[in-house]
Amino acid sequence: MLSLRSKALQASRRFNSTSSVFKYYKTPEIPQIDVNAANGINGLFSKQGLQNAWYKRAEIYCDALDKEIAREGLAAHDPEVLVNQYAKSSSKLQLFNNASLLYNTEFAMSCLGGVRNEDSLPAKPDSKSLLSNPDISHEIPNQPIDETFQDWIKDSFGSVLEFKTLLLNSANAINGDGFTWLVARKTRKSLASQSSATKEEYDNLYVLNTYNAGTPNNSVRFGQLTQISEKLRKLSEQSEDKSMTFKPPASSILSLVDARNVAVYGNTEYKPILAIDASPKAYLYDYGVYGKKTYLEQVWKALDWDIITRRLPPRSENYTVEGRIGRGM
Repeated sequence: MLSLRSKALQASRRFNSTSSVFKYYKTPEIPQIDVNAANGINGLFSKQGLQNAWYKRAEIYCDALDKEIAREGLAAHDPEVLVNQYAKSSSKLQLFNNASLLYNTEFAMSCLGGVRNEDSLPAKPDSKSLLSNPDISHEIPNQPIDETFQDWIKDSFGSVLEFKTLLLNSANAINGDGFTWLVARKTRKSLASQSSATKEEYDNLYVLNTYNAGTPNNSVRFGQLTQISEKLRKLSEQSEDKSMTFKPPASSILSLVDARNVAVYGNTEYKPILAIDASPKAYLYDYGVYGKKTYLEQVWKALDWDIITRRLPPRSENYTVEGRIGRGM
């Protein structure tokens, strides 16, 4: 992620003109991607495809962040910090969106290496590919080799094949811009010996989708529904004034409260392990309109499991067979 020095944080000021916007943000460095910038990534992106999928988008997000920081007169923090800080701020929506998009796209790109033993891209699929029979082979290229990771995948999804199928099908199901994530769930449980203390444990792995500029870290969204329901409650009270033309139904307030109670976001948090960019911006140039499935298969082959495995948090020692029953979100 971007490394912004303390001087830059302290120097942030409100600018009177967008022409004088200070450049805090620049395209993050991803060594295994940058080394291939001149030629593209073997078996995954052409040179221009890589430019479209990563460098041009990152530049747009960085420029937008600089303008928002200048317009709001805020300190230039790392994108992940901005996402956490402004996830619930309606007035900082553009700032949040661009910070989240930069973080998500960088995270997805950082998961990639090159497709082994493939120097060229597959042929662009045409409309006939929509009618082709699915591949039912159980052969899985480029599997994670770390045994601890494999065990965690099998306990969470049943097998590596089931995990791959769920991951790629989830990404393929995204209509428009979005990302598919592998996350580890962290739960907070009270310690028996100290009622006021809590311990944090990572138990299951899950696959989830985010859309547009959504974030996989659900904890930063905690309280949004409560805030909305409170606003509706106040509007409902004010609507007793006959001069008001809008009166929200009581059922709206109750449904939001129920949704908030079911979510229980305050007790869980998800740590991103892997991300796949399912946006058309990532695959259209090299794979065409009908090539999303082909693109996703190539992404799987290009995943760098060494990098991904290093992101794994320590697994709960108290993880039991009962905890393996529920799979998925």
